[in-house]
Amino acid sequence: NLSDVIFSIVAESRTGDAEGLERHGDFYIRQKKGERRKMEAATVGELYDRYIAHSGRRYRTEQLRLANEIFEALEQKENLALEAYTGVGKTIAFLIAVISFHSLYGQKVLISTSKKILQHQILIEDLAALEAAIGMPIPAVALKGRENYLNLDAFKLLLSLEDNNTEIIQLKMKLLVWLLETDTGDLSEIHLRGPERAYYRTASIQAGEGAGHFFFNRALTEAGHATFTLTNHYFLIDCIDHLPDIDTVIVDEAHQLKRSLEERMKTTFSYQAMKFFIGQIGTPSQERLLANYISHNDATSVYLLEDILKHLNQNIDKMFTAIEARNTSDLLHHIETGIRHTSTFLGAVRGTRNYQVIYNHMHHYQKMLNTLGAAIRQDRYVLEGNRNLQKIKVHVQQEDMASLRERAGHIKATIMLSGTLEVNGGFSHLDYWYGDRPFKSLIMQNENLFGGTKIFIPEDIPAYDINDDDFIAAIVEYIAVYLSETGQKLMVLFSNFELLDKVHEYTADVPTFEDFVILRQTRMSSSEKLLSQFNHLDRCVLLGTSSFNEGINMQASGTKCLMLTKLPFPVPKKSDFSHFYKNDLPEAVFQFRQIAGRVQRRPEDRGLLLLFDKRILDRKYRNAFLKYFPSENVIQGDGESFKGLLRDL
Repeated sequence: NLSDVIFSIVAESRTGDAEGLERHGDFYIRQKKGERRKMEAATVGELYDRYIAHSGRRYRTEQLRLANEIFEALEQKENLALEAYTGVGKTIAFLIAVISFHSLYGQKVLISTSKKILQHQILIEDLAALEAAIGMPIPAVALKGRENYLNLDAFKLLLSLEDNNTEIIQLKMKLLVWLLETDTGDLSEIHLRGPERAYYRTASIQAGEGAGHFFFNRALTEAGHATFTLTNHYFLIDCIDHLPDIDTVIVDEAHQLKRSLEERMKTTFSYQAMKFFIGQIGTPSQERLLANYISHNDATSVYLLEDILKHLNQNIDKMFTAIEARNTSDLLHHIETGIRHTSTFLGAVRGTRNYQVIYNHMHHYQKMLNTLGAAIRQDRYVLEGNRNLQKIKVHVQQEDMASLRERAGHIKATIMLSGTLEVNGGFSHLDYWYGDRPFKSLIMQNENLFGGTKIFIPEDIPAYDINDDDFIAAIVEYIAVYLSETGQKLMVLFSNFELLDKVHEYTADVPTFEDFVILRQTRMSSSEKLLSQFNHLDRCVLLGTSSFNEGINMQASGTKCLMLTKLPFPVPKKSDFSHFYKNDLPEAVFQFRQIAGRVQRRPEDRGLLLLFDKRILDRKYRNAFLKYFPSENVIQGDGESFKGLLRDL
């Protein structure tokens, strides 16, 4: 038995070795030790001088000014919207402000940023540089929502399942080994695959919320002793809920906040997911919830429970058929029918022996139906897909921005910070967060922001079409020209994995690529690892997606080059022009400036952005994208012109 063999190997390999471990219920957990020292009081100016002296970096008046502006807002508990140009050194500036604020007043700050890769850069690279300059550790902790940490009750339940499903057995082994290695219990460390995530999530629901959550509580305890807590925009409200003592927040890359909050408030219902969830209850012959329940109870209710499960499965078919037909009244009828079936099921098992796990599972399904029904009645949903009911998704908005503002009501000061924050010269679009609370605004501009960056738009390529072999071949040809002419590393960003994979496949037949390491992002790739490899290699090509659009440091000698296959417009949510100009266009402009900022971080840098999208030249929104680029730096030409440009750089 594969399961028995591997579990015994894991057990024997750890026998008698409890050093560095602590017992928590049925599990041994790695102990986490941290040194706590009181930080000496230091002003922003003193910390900045130490940083410059230790790092050897250039003293920048604007960077120090930025740090002081942020410190003043923290000190005065003032809301502040601040746009600071790319390359001024925002991260070091706000970290110095936060550290000084904590050293002088003992108060903690919650910092939110847009991507995991930025969190890694702040905690691993930037904080290390400041610790070395100050000469002592600066306690900081990353925090996410509760469901992102391993739930030991759910894991215990998962281990108790007598299921010969290979994926479940592998999930058990994966978690057992990782449990002895992790300090945080952060599930992102082990990259659970789709089925693994589904099985673990199901076990979490079946285990119930419970009173304790070891790893999440450990993270909260660490946050209580930290100089600052770092989170992702997606989890900002969760952290605010659980950190009532923190009343000041810094939002880095603030132009991304609204979209992340909207995503967090969204719940998605799909045919496949609902079928899977009901399927986990199983039949009496399957080693799942129903069989386990029957083994502890008499068989009188078996036929009733089986009949209800049959009707619930049919009910899912009927619901999604109604969704496909856009028949709201039928859909609501089927939802109500499903809720009645779940109530009957819950009533039949409530109070019997060993009922809690199957009860929790069905009760969660009932809540799903209630949520879906409420959203349909209140018109708070968006449909995705329309041809195949098995591929239709219903996106439900469970909260609105007003409710989020209420949850964040104890926050006295929020500092919004980004290199691209103003829209049409103002900040009124931030009212979704600030509401009717006043806030100051400041724009730190550099009129020559992208003076050293050239944009090249090829005129000899077909229109964008991921199914056009000529278009794909043209992209590969331009990449090959760059590599052969310069011999330097290159980053190429795609709007989707399909085009990325096709370009990667084409490179295998081009000899030029044999001399370069090809770093290809997949859906399972770690962006941090790929970026680290890219920065440490001299001759390489990174094929990536939007996760590399912003907040990353490209390290390269000489001129940095980045190729972009398409303007970074988001997937449209509405088709009207007003939504496009109010939401989609500003978001795309923000992203484009961030991308351009990867190749020119400082005024003296030289960069090249090759864009395979001619729309930037002939659409009305041209000026919105090219506002900070000198007209002579925007070049359209053919392959020979591109070679000439590379030779001149």
